[in-house]
Amino acid sequence: FWHTIFVIITFAVVARGVQGGIEKASRIMIPLLFLMLIILLIYASQSGGFHQALHFLFSIDAAKINSHVIIVAVGQAFFSLALGAGCILIYGAYLKGESNSTMPVIVIAIASIVVATLAGVAVISFAYASHLLLAEGPGLMFITLPNAFSKMPNGQWLESAFFILLVFAAWTSTISLAEPLVAYLVNHWKMTRHLACIIIGIIVWSLGIIVALSFNVWKNFKLFHAWSLFYTVTYVSTNILLPLGGLFLSLFAGWVLYPRNKNYHDRNFSFRIWLVVIRYIVPIALLLIIFQAVSSAVK
Repeated sequence: FWHTIFVIITFAVVARGVQGGIEKASRIMIPLLFLMLIILLIYASQSGGFHQALHFLFSIDAAKINSHVIIVAVGQAFFSLALGAGCILIYGAYLKGESNSTMPVIVIAIASIVVATLAGVAVISFAYASHLLLAEGPGLMFITLPNAFSKMPNGQWLESAFFILLVFAAWTSTISLAEPLVAYLVNHWKMTRHLACIIIGIIVWSLGIIVALSFNVWKNFKLFHAWSLFYTVTYVSTNILLPLGGLFLSLFAGWVLYPRNKNYHDRNFSFRIWLVVIRYIVPIALLLIIFQAVSSAVK
């Protein structure tokens, strides 16, 4: 039921377009998200686990930095910024030709790091304050944290605020992920935006139901005798498909898009540096990451 409601409100916003729907919704949700995050962080700083959380997050153990850690970190960066999924690309396509994209890119990257860091400090502070073991993924979000909140004064209000924050974060992300798919159907298949939203919405809803059932009805169904449906979708999309999408985008930008506009950019030194990076360095790095991710999956 809640999955259905969430899909409906997501595509209701996307159906109104970038300015009429996505921009208006983001102007409301993003400031609220920041406000609620700051409130949780202030409370976390008084929870008793704040200093332990800081040590856990920011102490460095060089011996533990290996290829797997790097892959997970890059996968998280791709997932956080939706690189390889077309979100940044599609929003950039709506900018005016004379717009300077440098500052928005810097702001987006910094904001993503700040929000992730603040959320990590708050969440792990609550876990330490309640003397609970740190889980990973859904275990931390839906088991460890509710247990932590239940042991705190006014914990039910904090828990409500936290999960409302989580809904806002997920909502802004799903809106961004839906827009490239809808825009593709509108521009290439000449569909109306509402029809495109209905088609993509049904597909998303169906895939979401499969993943949701992997926690209950289909929890014993394992791919390769080990992977749940949820883990399969999470690992493949984050660690393989997003870097693969980034690889295709970098190859397209460097080898297909540039020749069509080379006269315009020939005198721009910074663009030449970017061209070398996007043509050679980025594809090689992403190929190594994808290869390592596939190797880890096979093992």
